[in-house]
Amino acid sequence: ENGQAFGFIQARKGYTPAFPSVRLCALMSLKSHLLVDATFGPCTTGEINHTRQLVGSAPAHSLTLFDRCYFCAELLLSWQQAQPESHWLTPLKTKLRHQVIEQYGPNDALVEMPVSPQARKEYPHLPETWQARRITYANPKGEIKGFLTSLTDPTRYPAPELLKVYWERWEIDQGYGELKNRQLRNEMVLRSQKPDGVKQEMWGILLAYNLIRLE
Repeated sequence: ENGQAFGFIQARKGYTPAFPSVRLCALMSLKSHLLVDATFGPCTTGEINHTRQLVGSAPAHSLTLFDRCYFCAELLLSWQQAQPESHWLTPLKTKLRHQVIEQYGPNDALVEMPVSPQARKEYPHLPETWQARRITYANPKGEIKGFLTSLTDPTRYPAPELLKVYWERWEIDQGYGELKNRQLRNEMVLRSQKPDGVKQEMWGILLAYNLIRLE
């Protein structure tokens, strides 16, 4: 029953998964490590589709730091429009199609990006293009890295301040470490043998984590 409900991670060459898996996406406060919201379900459903269920969960006047795999015009625009001043920031993809609309500084610009025909076919409300702010920097190896954000006002949100926030995104790894390594002691196999029990156990784990963090 769990296999039918949650599916199996796609088998790699020479590896066949023994157990069904649950995919979880969480919205975590980087300051407190408290979970604001979470969604989970079949591992055969991608992160973006799971995260669509969290649209509106971020509070107004907030900034959500997304991983690179969540770069999707429909998701990020919906996130931005769900609450007043509900902003996002995500690492820059290396082959991003865009053109500079306005240059704010040497490494700071307003850019315009096309929305793919496939996305507009699936979501007809999407515009042909959308805009974001691109901030870049050189890492210790000299490679140009950067991020995109909906915080497009360079006066209100100076680039150096956004860079400081960008480095804090690793805090979520600390939070997940507290949950998986300390609370669960690296025991990644759930006990429940029925889908309803799996869901109950997952919520129990997350609630217990939040209670400990709150204390």
